[in-house]
Amino acid sequence: KPSPVAKPIVKQTVKPQATVVVTKKYTPKPVVKLSLSDQLAQLIPIKEIHHQPASSALVQVPVNFWTTTPPNFKTSVVMLGVPITVYLSPTYLWDFGDGTEFSTASRGAPFPNQSVTHTYTRTGSYAASLKITWGGTWKASGTTSEVSGGAIVQTLYTEVNVVSAPS
Repeated sequence: KPSPVAKPIVKQTVKPQATVVVTKKYTPKPVVKLSLSDQLAQLIPIKEIHHQPASSALVQVPVNFWTTTPPNFKTSVVMLGVPITVYLSPTYLWDFGDGTEFSTASRGAPFPNQSVTHTYTRTGSYAASLKITWGGTWKASGTTSEVSGGAIVQTLYTEVNVVSAPS
């Protein structure tokens, strides 16, 4: 029989590696405190404003305005483990871009409704805006109170191009 071949024995020396310890100073993140108004401002849907005619309006002819913002808003939130129901309604401040403002509780509507109109006296391009201020009450555990913490305000914009009528 052939004799077995002996394999050489190789010894490996393992060098201990230095252990690196990283210490990081813990800095707690600040707790963000959201008031009820702050939470509601994030929940209220942001819509659009429109005007008729949509392309170019005519000087001395009323332009009809409206918004798709809901006329009321109701939601429920939980604060400190307590469910709160909130009821809000908007007021509208229209700025027609020519120095004229109009405050109303009406959100306007497309023609034939003309609850929010404005007549421009000069040609030009006007940046019209709508400032919507939400206010209302909240109810929790049988108690009702006014929403506080600052007014909830949304501002929407549109461009109105006013031209002279052909003669």
